[in-house]
Amino acid sequence: MCKMKTIDRYIVKNFLIAALLCFVALMAIRILADLFFNMDEFTKSKGVGAKTLPMVLGQMGSYYGYKSLAYFRELGGVIIVAAAAFTLARMNHTNELTAILASGVSLHRVLLPIVICAAGLNLLVLVDSEVLIPRCKEQLVRDRDDVGSSQAFQVRLMTDDRNSSWFSRRFVAEAERVDRPLIVLRDQRYKRWGHIAGPSAAYDSAMGGWVFASAAPADSDEAPEHPRLHIGGALAAADTTFIPTGLGPAEMIGKAQDKVGGGDLDWEKVTGIRKLVVDEPGTNEEILPAGNLRIRAQRLGLNVSNGKALQAELAKPEFIYTGSDGKPLAKFVAEGATYRPHGDPRRRGWLLYGGKLVYLCDLTPGALAVRKSSDWMQYMSSSELGRLLRLGRVGDKHSAKLIRHSRFGDFFNNIILLLVGVPFILSRERNVKASAGLTVLTVGGAYICIYLSRYIGLPPMLAAWMPIIVVGAVAGLVLDAVKT
Repeated sequence: MCKMKTIDRYIVKNFLIAALLCFVALMAIRILADLFFNMDEFTKSKGVGAKTLPMVLGQMGSYYGYKSLAYFRELGGVIIVAAAAFTLARMNHTNELTAILASGVSLHRVLLPIVICAAGLNLLVLVDSEVLIPRCKEQLVRDRDDVGSSQAFQVRLMTDDRNSSWFSRRFVAEAERVDRPLIVLRDQRYKRWGHIAGPSAAYDSAMGGWVFASAAPADSDEAPEHPRLHIGGALAAADTTFIPTGLGPAEMIGKAQDKVGGGDLDWEKVTGIRKLVVDEPGTNEEILPAGNLRIRAQRLGLNVSNGKALQAELAKPEFIYTGSDGKPLAKFVAEGATYRPHGDPRRRGWLLYGGKLVYLCDLTPGALAVRKSSDWMQYMSSSELGRLLRLGRVGDKHSAKLIRHSRFGDFFNNIILLLVGVPFILSRERNVKASAGLTVLTVGGAYICIYLSRYIGLPPMLAAWMPIIVVGAVAGLVLDAVKT
């Protein structure tokens, strides 16, 4: 037993050393090849003056430091097969395999510690794909001449978790801002029911959404442009200065009776609904649920005379618009609001002071930056892809499903590539060069089989798992032919 453990430690040590050398060599070749063809992109000045050598080297280090995560996933299977081949070729060349066989130990037993180590390295590749790469996807999608700052780009037809479609003239990642945004609001059946537009919007992580700001035209004395929420069939659009509603103070009192105590209200007695004042700071009290609009405020104040409300004011109001599923979609927040009665229903509503429009969704600035890349799905974790598929936010569902299945299928493919290639090196009937050539041909043929199955139009699950069955059967036949 002790002898077997010594052999295992010896084989594992040689395999890990070979794996480290293969990792360094293959990563260096991959990086140098990319650098050779794209050196000029790192030296572009982007209009900020000539770059110095330290700046260029810093950009290269940052770019390839993150890209190494993607390169390791690409080369993981090759590293495992090459390390196993070098380990066994060395043992074959020094006749160690002959000595092991003469001691009564099967050559299949020699493969066991290598397969276990290969499985461990495969786990590292899987962790890299599912944990490290998704956390760094914003850096991975940057261009070579765009390290340290992200270039602005247009946003076209991106969707969020509310089925809304996004358009923007320019997205600036550093400022987390979109210019001239247009958000087309859709219900669960993808039918348009409104849109949001404004001069610009910046992401606020505390609010969990995009805050639309008012802006005055440049070099002009005209009034500032305000963000607007247009709802199909509404008499007027809501904006950061005015919220149209057909409910006046009297109607609001009737809706709020339950919160005051129920029954007929004595207006002279309540004179400003102080019973609706929230004592705990930072909390809001719901005043009115009305269809897809819900009004919340810390206080509703009334100026009452002769049983008639002359004026109504809200302190710290929130006007929350909900989608067809009843969940908050967008809201207007303000320091205060005063009710404006008017004969024209389109001009009746609340005047806001310090109003802001907030659109609530899961489309963060990081997600916008990632989605500009054509390979953005490759940098998502399997759980993220599954969530996007459930929400219907993936245009190419076939590719997304194939990526999910391939992530876990490649774990077994790398082991099978190892088993289908190294038996030629275990054989003592050929020299090392001939064995290496057969290993390269066999592993290359297996790789071709794997990638052809993924690009000939097979269903995603079949395309990812069929090569495991086919190449696995070949690996079993080749291993069985080894004389042990």
